[in-house]
Amino acid sequence: FTDPVYAWMEKERYEDLPYLDDRVKNQGPGYCGVYRSRVDNVHLHTSTENKTDEHDNVELVAKMDRPNGIGFLKNSNTLVVSDCCMGTHNKDCQQGTSRWTLFKPGSSTCSYDSQSWEVFRVIEDRQAKGYYGCADGFEAILNSRGEDVLVAACAGGMCLVDIQDGKVVARLW
Repeated sequence: FTDPVYAWMEKERYEDLPYLDDRVKNQGPGYCGVYRSRVDNVHLHTSTENKTDEHDNVELVAKMDRPNGIGFLKNSNTLVVSDCCMGTHNKDCQQGTSRWTLFKPGSSTCSYDSQSWEVFRVIEDRQAKGYYGCADGFEAILNSRGEDVLVAACAGGMCLVDIQDGKVVARLW
């Protein structure tokens, strides 16, 4: 699951501003990230660091700027997480940027080891200022050649993202 800062958004300040990062740091887990949780007979609780003992059920997989949409490709066990870049204060995640980070299972043999997922590709599309919206929800589909494609929310509308070529190939405004 992802932990977007937007859960901390205030009705009076409904935009991506530095106060959101302060809230995550001081009242949340300490940073934005992608997490996974073991579900068993033990009750769940959050942890602000990687799994450190047998009682931790929530584990950090990766730190990201504004993680939001999450899913798997159809043709593989590749995990995809979108970054919902809004606002102008975060230099690595500016309004108009749509980003999808792809993770492959790593070489670790322990399924609950945070090193068991590795970033292998980041697909980024930047639009001129003035385009609102962000990379958010998506659906992985297979094209006519059996290759993975994302139909995704992105800055300015909806995008078709070619995973093989690593780029946005079509945009619906």
